[in-house]
Amino acid sequence: MKDACNSLHDDACRYSELKTMSKKNSVKTEKQELGVIVTKNSFVDEGDGLIRFPNKLVLTDNNEQINGTRYDIDSLDISHFKTQLTADHIDAIDKIIGKIMGVSKVGTQVVTDAIQFAIRENPLARLAYNLLKGGYLTDFSIETVGPLPDDEGVYYNSELVKA
Repeated sequence: MKDACNSLHDDACRYSELKTMSKKNSVKTEKQELGVIVTKNSFVDEGDGLIRFPNKLVLTDNNEQINGTRYDIDSLDISHFKTQLTADHIDAIDKIIGKIMGVSKVGTQVVTDAIQFAIRENPLARLAYNLLKGGYLTDFSIETVGPLPDDEGVYYNSELVKA
């Protein structure tokens, strides 16, 4: 089962949107969101809110995004990634819908093994889980922070912070 969105060369599966500008340690930084698309045949429903990606789900890679920028995966820090999955990147207790499991770097990609939805704890999580299983919820996005891209449009030393 090859998922087209797991292809390193499928730029149509990725989009990027500049959200806010901020100062961090006196260095101009930006908060970036990057979309991830999931197709119905790319995962296995293990039940009880657990979705596994046998071929891994690519969260980001070093290919050019729709806005002409790209991440330098070697310098992208994933060590502080919060496994918490929220609806619409809203940091509110009622928007916590699960956690991302098994995030790692594989070559020029950042991938995940699974998503555990909090279906017993949050009705919104149950809805998201059911929509994903039904093929209706296909978009996720990650959030990074870090310095502005260089003149070539490359984000160096960014940090993956949440999904």
